[in-house]
Amino acid sequence: MGLLFHPVKLIILLSAGFTAGIVYERGVLGDKCEARGGKMEQAVCIGAK
Repeated sequence: MGLLFHPVKLIILLSAGFTAGIVYERGVLGDKCEARGGKMEQAVCIGAK
């Protein structure tokens, strides 16, 4: 029975890691955009110099 949950657990962990990476990267890009005087709108930096 335990072997049936290994693929499910793997998919859940990979999905959680992927989502965490996306959230982290968007945060870093937002900080860089604001540091250059821009504003993030729908994942696009507008007005940065």
